[in-house]
Amino acid sequence: MVSPAPEGGTQFYYPAGRSVSAAFGVTIFALLFGGAEAVILRLHAPIFFAVIFGFFDLLLIIIGLNLWFGTARIVANASELTLHTNTLGWRGNKRWDASDVLSLYPKITMQSGGSRGVAYYTVMLTDRKRNSFQLGKAIPDHNEAQWICDQIELIVGLKTKSAGA
Repeated sequence: MVSPAPEGGTQFYYPAGRSVSAAFGVTIFALLFGGAEAVILRLHAPIFFAVIFGFFDLLLIIIGLNLWFGTARIVANASELTLHTNTLGWRGNKRWDASDVLSLYPKITMQSGGSRGVAYYTVMLTDRKRNSFQLGKAIPDHNEAQWICDQIELIVGLKTKSAGA
């Protein structure tokens, strides 16, 4: 959702639960890994297997919680770009001066449904130090992800209107 930001500029808001099919898929895998973990512990298998399955189950749980309950808000104006995230009360904020933003691009970071499934894109930011940061996640359409990148680049001054059209 795109709208004027209360503090000025334009905000791109990613609500919780926006990619239900991906969240559902990750939740199913987390339950499967949790079940496998329970069987491993019940059968007194070597601790190595319990640790490995437990680690992957924890990772899937974190990803699932972020997909179901995580929100992100990108606020862009001519002088800065800020990212505000929140997942079940765990908040994060990151700020870049507009002059520190080198590029924005969509990157496939997740896929559901196998080889013929849906690719999900993340809006990636590269700063002047060549560090990469994830902004908006779980966008199921490449054109939408590219449009968001183009709009933010226009707002922070990386592109002119004629180059962005």
